[in-house]
Amino acid sequence: MIKEYIKSEDFIKENAKYLDLNLYMSSFFYLDAPLFTEPSKDNYIVKVYEGEKWLLAMKVAHYNLLIYGDESLTKELFDYLDSNGYNYKGVMSSDEIGSEVIKLKSNYTQEIGMDFMEAKDYTEESSKDIITLTLDDVDELYELLVKFIKDCGLNDEIYKEKIYQRVSNNRDIKEDGKIISFANLSQYTDSS
Repeated sequence: MIKEYIKSEDFIKENAKYLDLNLYMSSFFYLDAPLFTEPSKDNYIVKVYEGEKWLLAMKVAHYNLLIYGDESLTKELFDYLDSNGYNYKGVMSSDEIGSEVIKLKSNYTQEIGMDFMEAKDYTEESSKDIITLTLDDVDELYELLVKFIKDCGLNDEIYKEKIYQRVSNNRDIKEDGKIISFANLSQYTDSS
């Protein structure tokens, strides 16, 4: 079964119990929901469900299609989107759903793999491979963040001044003198 939503508020209210199962993935839905205005081929919210299984999809213009839920319903979602002429360029989802999308869409590949981790407590670096970034790393980190935003299909602005201000909150791993992985330490809040 497929349900389309006209208002993002109705979608959030009706699906809060699902969204609250994974606060990291659902944070994207909560962030995009207020940007959803009028349904169109570029702006839509869809729920696919079968028995106890569910799959949520939200597309807000200029952003990637968000998909969250049971990967076994991925084909039904894309059959529906394609048959009704809905637009999507990139997809943001779990690896499991992403793998299903790649099986269905031969022109899709995984561009970025991202994982969310939450630390209730942290210590200083526990490995010699993990280092604190310095002011000398700002230009390289800036370029990586700009590429990340572009690869995600986002329009967010990256400000080098903010990187300078918070450079010591970043940890990275380098290979051959280049950053190959980085993480940002941030204060936990109920809204983050």
